[in-house]
Amino acid sequence: VADGSLRVLRSLDWRYPFKMSLSPDGRYIVYDLRNRKDSAERDIFLLAADGSREVPLVQHPAVDSHAVWAPDGKRVLFASDRTGTWGLWALQVADGKPQGSPELVKPNMGQFRPLGFTRDGSYYYGLVTRMVDVYTAEIDPVSGNVITPPAPATERFVGSNREPLWSPDGQYLAYFSVRGSVRFGPGSLTVVIRSVKTGAERDFASKLDLVTPLRWFPDGRSLLLAAQDNRHRVSFYRMDAQTGDISLIRQTASRSDGGLKPELSPDGKAIFYLHRKQEDEQPFSIRVHELESGREKEVYRVAAPVHLDSLALSPDGQQLAFIVHDREAAVEAKEAVQIIPASGGEARELFRPQPPYNLVRSTVEWTPDGRHVLVLRHTGEPKDELELWRVPVEGGEPQKVGLAMEKLLSLRFHPDGRRIAFSAGTPLGAEVWVMENFLPKAEVQAARLEEN
Repeated sequence: VADGSLRVLRSLDWRYPFKMSLSPDGRYIVYDLRNRKDSAERDIFLLAADGSREVPLVQHPAVDSHAVWAPDGKRVLFASDRTGTWGLWALQVADGKPQGSPELVKPNMGQFRPLGFTRDGSYYYGLVTRMVDVYTAEIDPVSGNVITPPAPATERFVGSNREPLWSPDGQYLAYFSVRGSVRFGPGSLTVVIRSVKTGAERDFASKLDLVTPLRWFPDGRSLLLAAQDNRHRVSFYRMDAQTGDISLIRQTASRSDGGLKPELSPDGKAIFYLHRKQEDEQPFSIRVHELESGREKEVYRVAAPVHLDSLALSPDGQQLAFIVHDREAAVEAKEAVQIIPASGGEARELFRPQPPYNLVRSTVEWTPDGRHVLVLRHTGEPKDELELWRVPVEGGEPQKVGLAMEKLLSLRFHPDGRRIAFSAGTPLGAEVWVMENFLPKAEVQAARLEEN
């Protein structure tokens, strides 16, 4: 603090702690760390504040994280999913060493994230309340009006399902489902394939850190997956829809060579994706990767401060639709829908909504007949509902479809052009809670005495 100098205490090799906590006497730092790069499991470590010594405090085949010191500095409390659900655990610590085994303080706390203690021993924590599910509905392909209201596509793992995608023959619905206690990271997302006819579902878990969206290969026998490593480098994979076996398609060489929002060509021989160098303000571009040859080609580029969001390939594979976002434009004109030839060329603007109805940058979709592009825009209401609009590709007035829900996202059309699947819910819900009077009074009193 005196001179602003910095000193490295510990290098973490691209892994990062969810939380660090300094002991009340300033002698020790506790933090959690992923124990393997391909696993979501975490252990808790203690590091001397001068960097001279590090010891493992908690080692267990579970996610143990968000460690904080109790006010007296004699125990560390942390979150753990070792019982199958998140609970609060405590471990006695003396002279920088663990004493005995962790003890359960409070079970079944939900998706909570410890914040820390006040001086009187009150324990504050955040509680994640997000609820996102997959829904289906029926739309009149001529008028664009909703015929049947939205209904949940599955009754399993309610609040944890998203990013649906119909198979090319319309017989299956694939989607992501968050399983277990970890909401992101390796192994957090399970691919579920649901039979439209029978409702039977098959779950395919992996150790990959999957990123959305899913894409079916044209033969319906496999899916395209995208996954990132601990440096946020995105690579492409193929998953067998029957066995769940995963094989690498394209390995990312560096962080500046990522692949976002991948789209498969109708013949399954090429992947279109958004590209941007992440180290600096490099321009966004659209690239195509040829699966057989491995060749890459840039088909479109925009200059900063314009960003590209979402990408959708027309059913015939001839045109690409995407959303542009100009960070320096006026608030009422930041987003627009544009299309370009899939082989490259000049962009043509389809739709730029007027204020306060700005577009949702994460969703753009073609109708199966290729005549319309669907987008979502904010209603401007206090509840911030999102409503679905379809925009004629060959000109004409955009039309409101008549579907509006809170956080409506990831819309996909069934091949018959009448059914849609989408995600909706509250993906960012959170609350703050406090636990009081649960520490032994002697510990709280001792902490107050030491403070005085």
